[in-house]
Amino acid sequence: MKKIKKAGIVIIMALVGYGIYFYYEYKGVLDEAFIEATSVSSDEFENYIRFMLYFTSFLEKMDLDENGKFGFNTYAREHYPQLNNFEKGKFNVHMGKFSEAIEQIETDIKENGETEDKLFWQGIAYMRSAESQNCLSQIIGETNKINLPSRLKDISGKDLIEINSNSIDHKNHNHAQFCSLPIKEYHKLQQGSNGAIRVFKRLLDNYDSDNKLYRWLLNFSYMTLNQFPQSVPAEYLIKSDFIDQFYGQQADAMRKKYSHLSFADQATILGVDTLDAGKGVAVEDFDRDGFLDIVAVGLYSGAQYYKNEGGVRFVEKTKEVGLGAVAQNHIISAADYDNDGWMDLFFSTPSTYFRLYRNNRDGTFTDVTFESGLLTPPVNYQDTWIFTWGTAWGDVDNDGDLDLFIGQRGQNIPLFGGYLAKDQMDSMFFLNENGKFIDKTKEYGLTDIIANQGIVSASFGDYDDDGYADLFLSTWTRTKSVLLHNVKGKRFEATNLMDHDKTGFMSSFLDLNHDGHLDLYQAGAGLAYTVTDQAVFGADGANYANSIYINENGRFTEKREYFRGNMHIGSMGVSYGDINNDGCYDFYVGTGDPEAWHIMPNLMYVGETKEAECTGYLDNISMLHGFGTIQKGHGIVFFDFDNDGDQDIYSALGGMWPADIWPNQLFVNDSAIYKSWVKLRLRGRDTNYYGIGAKIKVTATGKKGKKIIRHYHMDNKTGFGSAPYLAHIGLMDAVSIKTIEVSWPASRQKKVYNSVELNKLTILDENDGMIVGLNHTSLPKTVESNN
Repeated sequence: MKKIKKAGIVIIMALVGYGIYFYYEYKGVLDEAFIEATSVSSDEFENYIRFMLYFTSFLEKMDLDENGKFGFNTYAREHYPQLNNFEKGKFNVHMGKFSEAIEQIETDIKENGETEDKLFWQGIAYMRSAESQNCLSQIIGETNKINLPSRLKDISGKDLIEINSNSIDHKNHNHAQFCSLPIKEYHKLQQGSNGAIRVFKRLLDNYDSDNKLYRWLLNFSYMTLNQFPQSVPAEYLIKSDFIDQFYGQQADAMRKKYSHLSFADQATILGVDTLDAGKGVAVEDFDRDGFLDIVAVGLYSGAQYYKNEGGVRFVEKTKEVGLGAVAQNHIISAADYDNDGWMDLFFSTPSTYFRLYRNNRDGTFTDVTFESGLLTPPVNYQDTWIFTWGTAWGDVDNDGDLDLFIGQRGQNIPLFGGYLAKDQMDSMFFLNENGKFIDKTKEYGLTDIIANQGIVSASFGDYDDDGYADLFLSTWTRTKSVLLHNVKGKRFEATNLMDHDKTGFMSSFLDLNHDGHLDLYQAGAGLAYTVTDQAVFGADGANYANSIYINENGRFTEKREYFRGNMHIGSMGVSYGDINNDGCYDFYVGTGDPEAWHIMPNLMYVGETKEAECTGYLDNISMLHGFGTIQKGHGIVFFDFDNDGDQDIYSALGGMWPADIWPNQLFVNDSAIYKSWVKLRLRGRDTNYYGIGAKIKVTATGKKGKKIIRHYHMDNKTGFGSAPYLAHIGLMDAVSIKTIEVSWPASRQKKVYNSVELNKLTILDENDGMIVGLNHTSLPKTVESNN
């Protein structure tokens, strides 16, 4: 009996020990699930569980094949033949083989009977087939891209997506109107949308008449055929504020109010329509010729370096600049880490490890990942998943060079295989010591904060004006995002200066209301079922909207109402700029998540002015100019590609799976604005070369003598889109600039610059005054030391 008792005690102790181990090994994802379960409604929690099971079940199928390509190739070769027709159909929806998926699911239904799940996937296959044949065919077929590059083919050599050359209208260059809300270019090949209508109506009639996602996808399918609202069955027709903003009186009001705005997607004409599951974008003057270049990356192809040829066109020069080996990336950011005045590049590569490329002072690049100290070879990516989601560059200790925070996916996930079975690398903080990076995560008090957490975005900004760059970490785990105070450049401490209860995504410090104090922007993450309930139908629930946290005497107050329209749609990539030169920030939000049924528009907002002030409120103009594309959005950058004085917008499109590839967009601004502006480059001496972290205050005089004040924080904006370190500041009807004041962080001086000209670029030097009146964005090409 004693032996039995001892054995029982040993078993209990072993179970307790394993339970403790299991909790701490998977603490991040277990805490996340618990927080969701106790913070949201039962329906929202069910949506969360549905998403996690879906996402992990497909993500675990991805790996590196024998050729070093990340994707489904190994699974397709080794496991696909054993799948039943329904499972094959679901797999092919993710591969972009929509017609094959429709046939396989239909066969399975005939042989094994109909279920709600089978019908749902059949409906998704019909929808995606319609989109591919009517929208994607028009866009990429026009430029003779019917035969896709080898990187976008499956293991048998077939195209990953369906292109129908017979549907191409070679006269239609208005690419932004294809599959964008409100639908204006209707589907000519109607079999796909008609099939989706039939299936979603059957789902509603026979299985779940209250399912809001089914209703939305049914209404959307009618929209693609120009049969909305008149042909939608009355019991399923959606009449909501969301619909009114795209198809009703609110849409008409925005068209009238912003009739002076004019944008057109000219990515194909200008040569920057990268075709991939688009992810990160970096825009900078990498060769210092005075024009801003583009580097775009995607999950299934190589990086694309586009040299800006005088603001007239872009020419792809990837191999020539030394980036030909960079492939299958997630995020990208630009920064001058070695203070030589030439912008360097950081790439995230989820299949292996991140990389840092140094600019060779001639616009070409060399891999210095190991030389710089960021990683030590050999990198064990076979057992560790190094999935970098966000980077933040800032001078934390004010020594004049840029330090680096690298945000990782972080969370270990139990019970799944593939990449999910690997140990997840935690986020890291590196101090830059004369061009060498030293891991200081522990010394700066970050180890416990980042352990087993998915940090999707990080941002530096001095919110309390004490001269040191503070840090905000954004995570998709509700309540886990954190604002950290920089204690005199020596460590970070968590604060309680903001109430936070949302799932987060991209973030950035900015002075939204131009009161001289940094506010905080954070995008929301969202799941398709919940987003549909809240955005399309206006249901109450957990907040997935974009949020501004206004800095009020050192405490941050959330202003959800600033983004008008109640568009509670989860985002992925976001950035901001000023498209109408009024100096008030405008936002473009790339929406989406990995779910194949996430059909939501990207969102464009324009900041509101009242006399010379920025109110903080933003109008939803997503229904204009094709901004409301339903493609999943990632890297976004506002910049003036042709140096004509107004900002254009580059947007990387595409989702998680091979089926989600889409060409990137470049919205060229041809608006009738006629407002003043100034562009500023900073030249740090004690401060880092480009003055990252500096604060700029511009005081100008309007036509009637009114004072116009605008504030700018020098950084590269948010996550997936790395914007140039070039302040483009709109000044409304200003006739002159009175003063420009720059707060230089390293030297702690506030320097005032006079006689700065309107409508030109000026370089402001920390020590030596300024170079006035340049009409382009370049700096002198002489390489100078940073002193």
